[in-house]
Amino acid sequence: MQAKKNRVLILTDRIELLTETGGTLQEFGIKAYKITAGQMAPPPKYHSCYVAMAQTLKNRIKPKRYPKDWALFFASFDLIIIDECHKQEFNHFFQDGQNVFNGAYILGFTATPSRSGKQRQLAEDYSTLVIGPTTQELINKGKLVQDRYYGVESVSTEDVKIDRKTGDYDENQMFAKFNRPELYAGVVDQWLKHTPGTITLCFCINIQHVIETCREFNERGIKAKFVTSAVSKPKLPDNPTEGQKAAYESKKAAYDNYMAAYAEMSGPRDEVIKEWKDDEFCILVNAGILTTGFNYRRIQTVIMDRDTLSDNLWLQIIGRGSRPFPGKQYFNILDFGGHGGHLGGRLGNYRDKRQYSLIHEQPTGGGAPPVKECGKQRRPGAKIDEYTGYTPDKKGRPGCGAYIAPSVMICPFCGYTYDSERELIMAELKLIDYDIIPDHGSILKEFSKFEDLEKTANARGYKNGWITRQIALKYGVEGLEDYAKEKRHSQGWVWRMREICASQIEKFEEEREEAKT
Repeated sequence: MQAKKNRVLILTDRIELLTETGGTLQEFGIKAYKITAGQMAPPPKYHSCYVAMAQTLKNRIKPKRYPKDWALFFASFDLIIIDECHKQEFNHFFQDGQNVFNGAYILGFTATPSRSGKQRQLAEDYSTLVIGPTTQELINKGKLVQDRYYGVESVSTEDVKIDRKTGDYDENQMFAKFNRPELYAGVVDQWLKHTPGTITLCFCINIQHVIETCREFNERGIKAKFVTSAVSKPKLPDNPTEGQKAAYESKKAAYDNYMAAYAEMSGPRDEVIKEWKDDEFCILVNAGILTTGFNYRRIQTVIMDRDTLSDNLWLQIIGRGSRPFPGKQYFNILDFGGHGGHLGGRLGNYRDKRQYSLIHEQPTGGGAPPVKECGKQRRPGAKIDEYTGYTPDKKGRPGCGAYIAPSVMICPFCGYTYDSERELIMAELKLIDYDIIPDHGSILKEFSKFEDLEKTANARGYKNGWITRQIALKYGVEGLEDYAKEKRHSQGWVWRMREICASQIEKFEEEREEAKT
């Protein structure tokens, strides 16, 4: 595109991706102009390639603080490339019936082209899904390395709430499940047993989980540091209620814990990562900061010290260790969440073949939301307050009986604080030499190459004519013939479609000839 003097815009969603994209482009001799958050006016037009974060440009789509020249800038590109396009951060450029790029070709790239829950359908923004080589094929070509998977029976998540918006486990409840010294000790013990001294990237649930895990490594004589997003100092509202006081106390304790740990085991993100890469310590702990856009080829071990229902998140996390490096024949996965294993686990294994689609099932909703009574909780040996009939918390508060959401751990009315249930479990990982089982877990049947088009047409309300025109445009006459065989149409149907789709077939032939030259 650049050789033909076309204009290209590359969109990313994180600082790390912005930096890495620029580095990759430089390897190919492409000089990209980086659009930064402080840039009020559109950049000069004489550049051919621009790189920007989605969060930066979305503020300029409907400019109130910015010049209207941004609209002309958006419409000036011939090609838009979106990195990690499965993420929701790019919706702003397409939703509400708008496409600010004025008909430019849009290419979305991601290793996990799927969405879930109530997320926007990929089919609303993309017309075609092109599947690249599988993980095993990339391993065979030397582009990735194979894994050694160490699995454990998952901590029970039967009573953990599912966030309907994201389709994943509620982080606060999941933290309560994992927040136990026995499990932290298990992580350290299993690392020492199976992967001691390896360059390790550890993923936890949230910031407090990161701190406790990192502290456990250090207390066992293994130097580790962590990187997280910043934590803001909480403020107590004027004339606070009892619930607000209790919430403030909890947040203040978490903030104080973070500040003490930051001084002891962390620091500026770039400095900590540099120290890790310089081998000043071998274990770097985080809670989602380094899932995408972070490619350090020397990583030897990935610790999954959390649980998830998201296939995308699972693959993004374990993929941090998959990059080849001289002398690196494999990488280790220490999975404390039961995601993979010899039976495919809940989400399948790293090397499994996965099938993707532009369409995903969405929840229909309906029904009354679940609630619980403040003060009602089951604890072995817990005493019931004789006046209220409710179980007191650790501060002796019996609860007020108000109906609150099941995920709420501090009552907003009286400040009653629920205890976290703690199961005494010591993790014991085993090396699992799994085989790729064709009919299990995430390995699904092969889609027809036309099935995605049919799903897209159904979601958008398009008629069958749209499907046949897309087939002619993408696959030519051969595609129409294959579709006829699949649907058991007659040869006469193929002849009619050749006439109706003549312009699409001609364009397909032209592009095929151009590709040959």
